Amino acid sequence: MYVLSPVSTFASEDYQAEGMKAEKKKCLSSEVWDGLEPGNRVKLFFDDKGRVVMAALEE
Repeated sequence: MYVLSPVSTFASEDYQAEGMKAEKKKCLSSEVWDGLEPGNRVKLFFDDKGRVVMAALEE
C-alpha cells in the first residue's frame, strides 16, 4: 500500500517548504483494501511489526 503522509513544514527568511511524502506500507492481508478506493483518506492501524492490519475511512 502506498500512502501520503504530511511532512513537517520548514520556513526561513527566503525559503518555505510544506507538503506530503509518499510511503510504502506492508499490509497483513488483502482484506485491508476491502471497500477502499485510490485517493480515500484513511486512518491506518498497525501490528507490532509495523504492518497495516486495518484501514478505516476518515469522515
